[in-house]
Amino acid sequence: KSVAPSTAKSVLQTPDDFKFASRQTQRGTLAPRDLKEQDDWAQRMIKLVGACPENNDWARKENPGGFQCLGGGHGMTDELLAEGLGGILAHPARKWGESKGPYYPDPSTGKY
Repeated sequence: KSVAPSTAKSVLQTPDDFKFASRQTQRGTLAPRDLKEQDDWAQRMIKLVGACPENNDWARKENPGGFQCLGGGHGMTDELLAEGLGGILAHPARKWGESKGPYYPDPSTGKY
């Protein structure tokens, strides 16, 4: 397991952010209504951190759970979303589950 650098800044700001972050890794146990709210929150967090350097949208993936950009080169697992520090994975072969990282944004530039 990778450890985020001490310079990584949390994007979790509100009580709702902390609530949704705490249940992101248990999304498979959520009721359908709660699952929609959870996925909406996850997409907001992904957009907030600007996680795809190529500005692609994101789609849900499983095994492991998370999101992959539609270009295939970047991903964010449920664990990284729950962590709330903007970490992303690189998928050089554009295959979910084959990744490098996580990588975190530089606090001075916001770039990965």
